[in-house]
Amino acid sequence: MSTEGPVRLTVVLTHPVQYFSPWFRYIHAHAPSIALTVVYATRLTPTQQGAGFGLAFEWDVPLLDGYRSRVVQQAHPGDALADASGAIDAPDIGRVIAETDPGAVLIPGWHARVYGRALAECRARKIPTLYRGDTNLLTTHRGLGRLAWRARTRRRLEKFDAYLAVGTRSRQLFAEFEQNPAAHIDEYSQANMAFHKAIIRMGGCALMSELTDSLFIHMRAVRAVTMRQDNRAERSIIDHLNIIAALEKRDADLAERLVREHTLGLADHVEKHGEFLDRLHEGSGGGRKSRFG
Repeated sequence: MSTEGPVRLTVVLTHPVQYFSPWFRYIHAHAPSIALTVVYATRLTPTQQGAGFGLAFEWDVPLLDGYRSRVVQQAHPGDALADASGAIDAPDIGRVIAETDPGAVLIPGWHARVYGRALAECRARKIPTLYRGDTNLLTTHRGLGRLAWRARTRRRLEKFDAYLAVGTRSRQLFAEFEQNPAAHIDEYSQANMAFHKAIIRMGGCALMSELTDSLFIHMRAVRAVTMRQDNRAERSIIDHLNIIAALEKRDADLAERLVREHTLGLADHVEKHGEFLDRLHEGSGGGRKSRFG
């Protein structure tokens, strides 16, 4: 990878898109500090391009003119159509990216299979990656779905080396997710409690729900401390994401095991870092109590 001259930027896209091509032509013509190459996974046929319009067509302005580009593989009749571009993949994307000798690779998200492959290839080759996409905080997810979305989005963003904002909403997203979960510990702690209560309710045992509701009242002080210890909040988010994934797959055995491991993990954490419980007990006037009885 060259360290002199213009920045060698490679952009990865599923296929040529009419509203990106003018941007690429402008960079090529007017930004001498950027040596741009666009790598397309494929180039759709007129029939594939017309999916959803009911008419095969070609754009009246060639989408590949005026800038450097590479097409990894030509489209075939059975390939994904334009309205299902997320299914587009290109096994050779890593090789073609490497051949462009990039200083950095821009990937517009994770909604397409080829983007995940490109990101993995860049990480394996130690090529810096940039995220530029439309994901923002105006998600329609609620409750557990929102918790899962936030955890999943954070994990995806963390795989990139830097972010490029497309506007105010994406800048807000980056500002939100650049913060440690501990910065929103109270909000997260409430969502965490709601998550566990929902899991218990799903078991269909009213008595268990009543017992644990009473238990959670006493757990608030414990969680308020433990969530700030030893990156517990970050690890808790990962545990929750894995549990939700198991539930979405209807894998009851896996979900049960993950919930049990998560709960026992908290017990182990308290056992290792629970000296504060003794201090709380002393402060309540009860004197020091041995954990052995």
